[in-house]
Amino acid sequence: MHYRNIIRLLILFFILPSAVSANVNVINNKCLSDSLKSVLARTKAPKERINILYDIFDLAPQDSVNAAGRRLLDEALAAKDYSSALDMYRRLSSFNIARDSTMINVFMEELKKLPKTPEREATECFTYLCAMTSQARYANEDERYERITELIHRYNDMKEGKTPVNDRVVLLFTLCNYLDVSMPGEILTSYLTELDNLIRQMTYRLDGLENMFYLHAAMTYTYNDQPAQAVAADRELLKVINRLDQTAKKQGRRYRDYDRFRFSVYRRMISNSEALAPEEIERIYRRINELAAQDDVIADDNRRRPIAEAYYLMSKGRYAQAVTVIRECLDAKSSSSMRRRLLRLMVKAAQETGDNEELTKAAMEYNKILEETLRERTLQRGQEMKALYDVVDIQDRTNRAEVLDKETKLASRTSYLVFDTIIIVVLIGAGVLLLVLNRRARKLSLKLQEANDMLTTERDNLRRIQADLIETRDQARKANRHKSDFISNMSHEISTPLNALVECAHLIVDNVSSEKRHYLDRFARTVDLSAEMIRTIINDVLQISDNESVSLPIQRTTVALNTLCLAAMESTRNRAKDGVELKWANENEPTQVIFTDPNRVEQVLVNLISNGLKFTEQGYVELAYSVDLIRGTTTFTVTDTGIGIPEGKEEQIFERFEKLSNFSQGSGLGLSICRMIASQLGGQVYVDTEYPGPGSRFVFIIPSTPSESKI
Repeated sequence: MHYRNIIRLLILFFILPSAVSANVNVINNKCLSDSLKSVLARTKAPKERINILYDIFDLAPQDSVNAAGRRLLDEALAAKDYSSALDMYRRLSSFNIARDSTMINVFMEELKKLPKTPEREATECFTYLCAMTSQARYANEDERYERITELIHRYNDMKEGKTPVNDRVVLLFTLCNYLDVSMPGEILTSYLTELDNLIRQMTYRLDGLENMFYLHAAMTYTYNDQPAQAVAADRELLKVINRLDQTAKKQGRRYRDYDRFRFSVYRRMISNSEALAPEEIERIYRRINELAAQDDVIADDNRRRPIAEAYYLMSKGRYAQAVTVIRECLDAKSSSSMRRRLLRLMVKAAQETGDNEELTKAAMEYNKILEETLRERTLQRGQEMKALYDVVDIQDRTNRAEVLDKETKLASRTSYLVFDTIIIVVLIGAGVLLLVLNRRARKLSLKLQEANDMLTTERDNLRRIQADLIETRDQARKANRHKSDFISNMSHEISTPLNALVECAHLIVDNVSSEKRHYLDRFARTVDLSAEMIRTIINDVLQISDNESVSLPIQRTTVALNTLCLAAMESTRNRAKDGVELKWANENEPTQVIFTDPNRVEQVLVNLISNGLKFTEQGYVELAYSVDLIRGTTTFTVTDTGIGIPEGKEEQIFERFEKLSNFSQGSGLGLSICRMIASQLGGQVYVDTEYPGPGSRFVFIIPSTPSESKI
């Protein structure tokens, strides 16, 4: 279960970075530690003693971590260095998750005696979560199930705005820990999204807490085959690691190293390579090799389990080499989840290389694991549904108890005669109701049997239909590949002679006399313009083909609005005609940051600005934006003083190669591409029909915060 891997990696993050780097052996650690202890005996200043004790703690072997940490903790408390004390409470709590839960409970009691600060409150959250993680690990299935239903019920009852954020974080994080052990499926991923939003609302953003969450989230999303979400979580995790590394360096922590943890994050990211851009895959793989070159432990792990190399070779299409590397990974020990994903790679690599023997072997094992995974997830889904049903039942019983209590109080105010009469009526009514319900139950039982028979028949039909659909899908994919290859080849074949024509036109102009050159130069510019139009059409056709064949990859991240707008303006400035000014309304305003896919947004802005320049002979084309923090949206507008759009044609222009008149150019594919990208981003593009003119105004709206964006 990947839950145990999370425990190990938490310990690796909080304790192994506190150990000496791989280039220093155990004997050197002992010598360094003894030397530091000698210096400590001669040092009196509390701050200097705490710094030395930190170095001793970082060098301590596993069996001495608690003792070294306790000594540092006592010195920090005596010196009233509460920041160092809180840091050590967090480190020791994480270290003892899988070792000594009793010690974590002691830490929780000691924390209550420290001055109340945002950092102490956040540390209490973290320590409590460590205790709950340990408790979830050692509880049996029945205890976990009861705890899950109780936590869901309590979380649903919490009033947003009335319950402190820290309390909601603790409750939801505890629920996620229990779900991770018993039901690491769909319901867990939905709660992780809510937990991410809650953690961002905390008054004191604790790096240790965020590290625990993003590690948990990244491994859960990877386990559930959600690569985009897993990569997003790992990116946030790397930010946390970098902050901790910078803090350690500023504090002079000479023996603290986070490279091994970075390596595990990078390896998981490249295993989700379908959610990465090609240049990002190259950067991550290069970083993995750099870490392996610096650390013998990383190098040995990377050599024994070359998972990163396998995914890198697959992303490069080097399938023959990948088959050998994947086989090495499969021969090494790995979790069932990782083995399933490696077998999937092997099936694809063997298919591409025509290695039927390896394909048969991998496919048989892969199908077996898929059956086990399907059975396991079906059971998990059943447990999730039962837990949700039990929560509803608990709520219903609570509501009924409240109603019954009110009825009892009301009935106590009436006379005994009226009370007896009501009881008799209720009993008679209940008896009649039971008779009616009994008859209905019998009828429902018969109908249920008939429904089961029908469902069995439908199941068999669905299996046959599924097989037919798979065959049809494969044929469609093959046809789509042929179409894409044809379009790509044609674009290359057209581009080559087109470039030659442009060069010949300029060569002719350069070789005529100066008095004729002015006359021919106009024709050369016409050739340039026509060639550029043809290239635009070719690129748009390729873009439309890609968008129709697969879903657009959306890579959301934080980006400055000024950066987006400036890039779009510079990309289109050379298309402005003489007498046309390209303006930016927000040029002198302070920049704002949004959460979206910058490449897709820039592509839409470039197409909208190019469209405005295309139909504007005099005046200007203006880009502007506004951010709505309440709704979590950003609105871009592109206004021009061109020929405008006739009334009733506002939607027609978004069709491909649409012309509004015989005397103007068509809209090509640019506006159609804009609408497709906007839809993938969860936004919209339309013409502002209320804009009075002259010209026209296009409006582009997108969700621009993590809570509004659908990742």
